[in-house]
Order: sequence, then C-alpha cells, then structure tokens
Amino acid sequence: MPDNPGSLMSGFAVSPVVEDKTLVSGGLDGTLYAFSAGVSDLAND
Repeated sequence: MPDNPGSLMSGFAVSPVVEDKTLVSGGLDGTLYAFSAGVSDLAND
C-alpha cells in the first residue's frame, strides 16, 4: 500500500476476499487493491 503524504493513518478497511485466485481488499483511502492470491493447485493432485 503506498504512503499517503499528510495522512495520520493507513491500512485496510475492508476484509479481504479471494475470488478466482485474486485477493481483493479496500484501503482506508477508498482505493480497492487486488493481488494475485498465489493459490496452489497442489491440494488437488
């Protein structure tokens, strides 16, 4: 999460959700962030 100059606080305000191997969460600044969840298919072998 990038620094927000002048802000006293930063972080995530929304619980993360994983959908189709993508993790999505909302920041305190109102921005939605999406990351590759890195889910392995090894459990299905």
